[in-house]
Amino acid sequence: RQGKGTFVVEQTPADVHFRFFNVFEADGTRVLPGSRGTRVRSGKANAQERTRLRLDAGALVWRITRLRTLEDRAFMQERVILPAALFPQLDARDGGIPNTLYDMFQADFGVLIVRASDAVCGAGCPAALSGPFGIATGSPITVIDRVAYDLDETPVEWRTSFGHLDGMVYRANVG
Repeated sequence: RQGKGTFVVEQTPADVHFRFFNVFEADGTRVLPGSRGTRVRSGKANAQERTRLRLDAGALVWRITRLRTLEDRAFMQERVILPAALFPQLDARDGGIPNTLYDMFQADFGVLIVRASDAVCGAGCPAALSGPFGIATGSPITVIDRVAYDLDETPVEWRTSFGHLDGMVYRANVG
């Protein structure tokens, strides 16, 4: 508010999670997923990663993959790409990678996600996910392609989520 000074508002893990995780039960209940099988690797950004995250040639990235679960049933695989320069020693964190990444970004690295742009489409389930999802290869799945931005409108995350949302919905609020 004008005349009151500058305030810094820290978001809680629940605030961050519920603001950006748009999967709900069919009845409208929020889904609070678990995660398993998290892997973290680093490497030189490929051309697509450099484009999506506006990185220079030779930039390093972190690549995180994990399965999202609901009551021990895998329903989504996430592939997350992060600029390594913003998240130094990500793989050396005590306790590993938490369930809510955006909370970790803020608390451990001072990176606040303020906006995300999602593109949603359908696809056939790849063979590698048919087992974890318990569905046949080629069955319909949802693909969510997201770029998340910080306060300066810098892209800090490119995430692709492959979801078998049986009994769930992806809900986006517009306007």
